Formats: sequence, C-alpha cells, structure tokens
Amino acid sequence: MPESTGDPKWEEQPDGSRVRLSNGIRIVDRSSRAAPNRIEHLFAQEEPDGQVVVVGLDAGCRPIYTTAM
Repeated sequence: MPESTGDPKWEEQPDGSRVRLSNGIRIVDRSSRAAPNRIEHLFAQEEPDGQVVVVGLDAGCRPIYTTAM
C-alpha cells in the first residue's frame, strides 16, 4: 500500500509567491503578496502547445494569480 500522498510541498519563489505541482497542474500562490487584493476577473487562454493558462486579475487589472493546465 503506498504511503500517504498528501499535497506536494510548496516551493518559495524570489517574488514572494509559492509554487507546487498537483496532478500535473502548476499552482502559483501569490496570496501573501496580494493579501489586500481580491480576484475580480479571470481569463483563460489556450497556448499553442495545448496548455490553458488561467490568470486572475485584481480590480486594477493586475495579475495576482496564474496557473497552467
């Protein structure tokens, strides 16, 4: 029986964000940098390689969240 497969560990990035891979999806957490901001807009774009990039923007249209699937 496999050992516990809890969530992978976060890797700290130079910009203060954290990144981890979960089921092949790269998750970026910028909540500490963007704590006073909330996601107001989401948009998704399909890349030429077939990945879909999802970006969350705050009220000032600044990116505060991004992930690729």
